[in-house]
Amino acid sequence: MKIQGTDEDSDQISQNCFHGDPITENQRLKSLLLCMRCKSKEANVLFLPCAHHRMCTECARGIEKCPVCQQTIQTSVQTFLT
Repeated sequence: MKIQGTDEDSDQISQNCFHGDPITENQRLKSLLLCMRCKSKEANVLFLPCAHHRMCTECARGIEKCPVCQQTIQTSVQTFLT
């Protein structure tokens, strides 16, 4: 009998989420922390309602549509990673 939430489930989820070279994956994940426009500053603006988090404060100024999904931005929230 298999119980949900066991280590078997966790192992299966982990296997489904990552394939490939760990260094390449690490670089990909780090790039997601940078602003998609200037690629030099930390992405620190969350667009709502779509919840994409891909631009810095300076680049997000005046943006009316999310650059990821083109949804109209109703509001944005500055975020702080610690």
